[in-house]
Amino acid sequence: MIPIQRKEEMLKLIKENNICTIEGLTKRFNISNVTVHRILNELEEEGWVNKVRGGVKLASPSLPEIRFNVRMRTNLAQKREIARKAVTFIEEGDSIFLDASTTCFVFAKEISRGDFSDLTVVTNSPFVVCELCKSPNIHVVSTGGELQYQLNGLAGSLTLNFIAGLHLDKAFVSAAGISLEKGLMTSQPFIVEVLQKTFEVTNEINLLIDSSKFSKTAILTIVPVARVTRIISDSKLPKEIIVQCQQLAIEIVV
Repeated sequence: MIPIQRKEEMLKLIKENNICTIEGLTKRFNISNVTVHRILNELEEEGWVNKVRGGVKLASPSLPEIRFNVRMRTNLAQKREIARKAVTFIEEGDSIFLDASTTCFVFAKEISRGDFSDLTVVTNSPFVVCELCKSPNIHVVSTGGELQYQLNGLAGSLTLNFIAGLHLDKAFVSAAGISLEKGLMTSQPFIVEVLQKTFEVTNEINLLIDSSKFSKTAILTIVPVARVTRIISDSKLPKEIIVQCQQLAIEIVV
């Protein structure tokens, strides 16, 4: 078993049992204590688990925002699937907003592959700016602001004041978690501020969110789900969630 497979299998086992001992993991994977601790240190750094005396337990579903480069690799296939669906909702002449999420960065890559000749993209993501600068026919606008290093997004009063002066056709955003009762959620106050201000000046809000986020919560609510125009997710989204969205008259694309 190659290292990445071992790490994935170990995380799967911890998810199934909620708590595991170091001794049990050593025997299960036939590896040394040192190797087990190294893998668990990586999983803890990524926000999946918490190490405890003699073992490890699954982290609370109310997760902090995981570092951008780690989140970029998480559920990448689903993010690409979502991006391919989302790009069909862009029309020539649109002015759109992309947030600083990794999902929107993948979406920006999909946009850059398109054949748009009259499109304006406003973003608070330096990564999105760099990606779209490869497409000279796309008018790219950065919000400016203070860089939030943990999530690689721009925020603060400069960002909010700039957004307040805009009028946008569509916003494409993501979130750390979603609940049909509690709404779009995050653990970062600056994300709440930026997205709430963006929604005030936007006609249509598209939530790009992979199926795993429907089981996660965070401490802050951005907006209620009813504020969203449509939810664009991946084909792994459980049927019962699709039905619940339809019952609430929420447009959902899977």
